[in-house]
Amino acid sequence: MNSQNAQNPSSWRNLLGSWLESQAGPPPGEATAQSVIAALRQGWVPTELAFRVGLRLLAREPQFESALHTAATGSLDQVDQAVGERAVIEKLSHPLFTALLGHCLMTSPEIERLLTRLRRHLLRSVSNAPSSIDPVPRDLCLALAMQCFLNEYVFEETAEESAWVKNLEANVRKAVQDGLAVDDYALAILAAYRPLDRLDWAQPAFTANTAGLNQLKAIFIDQPKMETESATDILTLTAPGNVTSEHVQRQYEENPYPRWVTCARESPMAFSDFAMAMKRNYAVPSTPSHTNSKPEILIAGCGTGMQAIQCASQYTDAAITAIDLSRPSLAYALRKTHEHQLSNINYVQADLLHLADLPEFQGRFDFVECLGVLHHLADPSRGLQSLAKCLRPGGLIYLGVYSATARSSIIAGRKLIAQHGLAPTAVGIREFRKRVMQSIGHPGDQARKLRPLAHFIDFYSISMCRDLAFHVQEHQFRPKEILTLALGAGLTLLGFGIVDAKAARLYAARNPADRYVRDVAKITAFEREFPQTFAAMYPVILHKPA
Repeated sequence: MNSQNAQNPSSWRNLLGSWLESQAGPPPGEATAQSVIAALRQGWVPTELAFRVGLRLLAREPQFESALHTAATGSLDQVDQAVGERAVIEKLSHPLFTALLGHCLMTSPEIERLLTRLRRHLLRSVSNAPSSIDPVPRDLCLALAMQCFLNEYVFEETAEESAWVKNLEANVRKAVQDGLAVDDYALAILAAYRPLDRLDWAQPAFTANTAGLNQLKAIFIDQPKMETESATDILTLTAPGNVTSEHVQRQYEENPYPRWVTCARESPMAFSDFAMAMKRNYAVPSTPSHTNSKPEILIAGCGTGMQAIQCASQYTDAAITAIDLSRPSLAYALRKTHEHQLSNINYVQADLLHLADLPEFQGRFDFVECLGVLHHLADPSRGLQSLAKCLRPGGLIYLGVYSATARSSIIAGRKLIAQHGLAPTAVGIREFRKRVMQSIGHPGDQARKLRPLAHFIDFYSISMCRDLAFHVQEHQFRPKEILTLALGAGLTLLGFGIVDAKAARLYAARNPADRYVRDVAKITAFEREFPQTFAAMYPVILHKPA
């Protein structure tokens, strides 16, 4: 990559995307590994893209490939034997893999199985004799702890492990209480099983100034403390509008969604350039007309802030208002915003159903993003009407809602949850995931319907899996219903987005007359043939006529 494009997120995304799509894969060598690490840490590429490319690169190593194969096909004893081998530990300690562990969810059943057994191996080694863990590289232990923090301890934990963890916790606690130096390996492995900020005795364990302890303290002690303190500074504009909103709020306060380290950002641009591009690309008849110098953007349902930060980083000349029902989610978002040194986001707690009741929100925004939110309202049509009232004439809404066609596996998952009476707790979610994992490779109609769940990114963390399959409220839509929703809010449908490049090219080839992807009959027919086209959501662009 030439120096002109070295820090261009789009260039990096295209480069890694080409490596992933090509049969040859990424170029071999340490230089490529370092490039992936840099792109990941700088937020130049989506974490899932970095994970997939990094995995292909690492899989060229015979020991790594063999360990993955064993994790996919071997018995637990065989996997245990693999994670105990020195050569495998060395490959898992590669800087690329530890970087992936520290920044990306491991969205692979094979990797998860390998890491689950590695965690068990480390725990067994250290629970009674902390010094026996010394041969294992510190960076791998720390990265594994970070991965478990990111996925909110989604890995399966056996009763035997729980007993070992209890013993390890007692040993570390006694060392702290006796004023002894705490072994940072032992603390890292404990952190791979339990969030340290919830152990009231843990704070004194970080008195020693070592790289490992400082990293653990920042993640498990300092950052949660910052969030608790900043939560009191967030303004509340409206209370939850109904019982459903109260249930949704409770869910996201118990499980802020999602935890993340870095987010992929776009190259900065003026909002006016974006508006003109939308006008050109979708034949928009008008764009907002206003006198204020700063365009205003609303993120309706911002969660833990990734979307708001991406938006604020891209449109540096815009003022961003980001709302959510969950105060813990907003506190996480506020901390991450400070990390990114952004000052153009204002976070407030509010229910989008009542935004239009506030005079200062009526007709205020040039652009509204509402992704993955409307389908969790008691009345999605009322929610969209509220957002439309907040929009200036000529303004745009970027909407994302669930596809009924693409979520057949979710329906099967919900039936499984009901069948076994699984609760939306960490224990219930782990049990659900265990049953889904067991369906991989098994015959039968239920297993066939459940297997696609393992392809959802949201399957790989507690909060995301709860959002995916245990949500307290979910609506699903079809293209015609989205059109009806838009018309009911006085909005014009400009087009659907097809995120997957191959699917977009195929749709264009089959439907050359539907340049803007807005013919709901054609979209419905295409999705019927390719049900996973909108697996994440329907991304839709809507326009408020001037």
